[in-house]
Amino acid sequence: MYFLGVVWFQRLIVVPPIDAFAGTALAEAMDLSAMLSLTSWFLGLYMGGHTLKMLGEAAVEAVRVAREGQRR
Repeated sequence: MYFLGVVWFQRLIVVPPIDAFAGTALAEAMDLSAMLSLTSWFLGLYMGGHTLKMLGEAAVEAVRVAREGQRR
């Protein structure tokens, strides 16, 4: 997570001024599509797992409440 933050900060904040002042092409070497793909995979796996866990717990609770309501 911190690695991704550092890479994005470097690519979007640090590299453009260096390219402008030094006349280099560092930004071209840092492929934004690869960075976005890596970030998407991380978010999908990390955040998606927590979301599924929460949805599962909520579904179990909803079924429990529904069954208790039918018994009354």
